[in-house]
Amino acid sequence: VNLEFWQEFTPAILDHADPTIRRVFSDAVKRLRQSEDAFIDYPMQWQDDSTRIVSKLSYVKIFRQWGWMLGTGLYVEDVRAEIAQLTHRLLWMMMGVMVASGILCFYVYQQATTVDKKRRRAEGINRTLTAISNAVNTTFDLDELYQTIHGALTPVIDVSNFFIALYDREKDSISFPFYQDDVDQDYDEIHEIETSG
Repeated sequence: VNLEFWQEFTPAILDHADPTIRRVFSDAVKRLRQSEDAFIDYPMQWQDDSTRIVSKLSYVKIFRQWGWMLGTGLYVEDVRAEIAQLTHRLLWMMMGVMVASGILCFYVYQQATTVDKKRRRAEGINRTLTAISNAVNTTFDLDELYQTIHGALTPVIDVSNFFIALYDREKDSISFPFYQDDVDQDYDEIHEIETSG
């Protein structure tokens, strides 16, 4: 340690008007006699406001070859404010990510549900067509075939008001060999289709 430096520096610090600065520099000198650097925590006025005393943290380091002591400090309140601001920003970012993730998950769920509904509907239509095709090939009674068609269509469409219409080209008429209707009980044959319309 450069004793001349310490002997010249110490009295100037100890004569400083502010007792806090005297104590801080005195602490720094003591600590730097034992190690190359040190952290010092002390109360200090907030910038130029002498009525506001806050905690300050300084770092000091000795450069023995030159006989220099360098130091820097910061207000702990500044660090806390910066941490609070970063935490606040991080929370908003996390909320944004969560909202975006939620929207994405909802969209994926909707798409998967839509695809699943379409798949189930296609499977239902396929089963219905297969059942009707089997009935056409195995049923010899038309009334029974109409009932089978009605029953096969029930899972796919609303058949509460349902009819099967047959067009007779020779008679130019439409007949209704099978119908089920909650309102109308009688479906009369319609004649002169081509001339009426």
